[in-house]
Amino acid sequence: MSNEQGAGLSNEESIPNLREALDKAKSDNSTLQEQFNQVSGELKGMKAKEVFRASGFQDSHAELFLKANPDAEINNDTVSEFVTSYNLSPQSAPVEQSAGLNDMGQVADNASPSVVGTPEGGKMTKEQYKKLQVSDPTAAHEALIQGKVEMRDDNYVANQTFNQ
Repeated sequence: MSNEQGAGLSNEESIPNLREALDKAKSDNSTLQEQFNQVSGELKGMKAKEVFRASGFQDSHAELFLKANPDAEINNDTVSEFVTSYNLSPQSAPVEQSAGLNDMGQVADNASPSVVGTPEGGKMTKEQYKKLQVSDPTAAHEALIQGKVEMRDDNYVANQTFNQ
């Protein structure tokens, strides 16, 4: 009998098999650690972009922040310190979710039925709708559903769907 089996180890528990299992476990561990680091980095990037967008800044500013401060905590205070120290300016004012819906009340005033379908009649033009769709997609969709968007006459399906 060999010394390994004499120590009370079965063939499956032999030292070479245990070393092989340990090496495989270390390899699996390093693979999982790499995946975790990648997902963590992506999550941190998404969080940074979200905070920067909420403050009215571009995604590229968030990427710059992450490159300059890879270990920094991402919150409104660190973002404001960063944009102040690098003298960055927002791309536009921060957009509130309900701002577009509040504007809709001003656009949709159908006081004069003789001018329905025109900007004077309270319907949005295609350009106004596109701008609202970029700034607040929810309000744009609501306006479309409520029939407050000027539709082409030859678009029968959309006219029947949204003008009912």
